[in-house]
Amino acid sequence: MYLRRELGESETYIQLISEVFEAIIRLGEKYARQTHSRSPLMFEWFKEEYLGAAHGVAGIVYLLLKVA
Repeated sequence: MYLRRELGESETYIQLISEVFEAIIRLGEKYARQTHSRSPLMFEWFKEEYLGAAHGVAGIVYLLLKVA
């Protein structure tokens, strides 16, 4: 969202956001498979898994949906 504000809807912004978005999804899927999570996406923060809005899956998915 910061980049959108600073760069506008430029081609650079769109490409960069797409790459970051895809990397986050891939890492979440990979971690979910490694830990046999029931969730298709899972992340860890300081060696802990969180579901909530601050550092958890809910917050990450919320931000991904906001920039999509």
